[in-house]
Amino acid sequence: MKTLILMRHAKAQHISSDLTDLHRSLVHQGIEDAKQSAKKLIKHELKIDELILSPSTRTIETAQILKEELGDQIKSWSVQERLYASDLNTLLRIVAEASKKTSTLMLVGHNPELDEIAEHFLHTPHHLKTGELILFKFDAQSWNEVAKQKPTKVLFHDEF
Repeated sequence: MKTLILMRHAKAQHISSDLTDLHRSLVHQGIEDAKQSAKKLIKHELKIDELILSPSTRTIETAQILKEELGDQIKSWSVQERLYASDLNTLLRIVAEASKKTSTLMLVGHNPELDEIAEHFLHTPHHLKTGELILFKFDAQSWNEVAKQKPTKVLFHDEF
């Protein structure tokens, strides 16, 4: 059994002439939303073997809040450049490359890419708002199998 959790970064500053997209920080509401999402993960006693995030400031800050709230429930985390401004195929490759020992993988990233991978598994349109989670469970032995499967269970943000 493999569990994939997608989380869109929490609410961030707007782009301005002196602030690039990559360097936008979380706003107060974003910090609170990230804490609420962390509480949802704690409530379901989810242990995250591997958390992968994009190099943007807002995803790093979101992941730091998750780490502060979940503590050792997050075993490892890494920043991957290719998660920023990517596409569906790149996200599917990232998932497929996860270690076979990883039972629960979490991606913290951006739209439209996260919407695309969610829609890939749901076979229907879906929109992740900032700070939202979606969880997929798969009856798979390896992450390479996941891209070709339909999830056996889906938890939407409001269902956590």
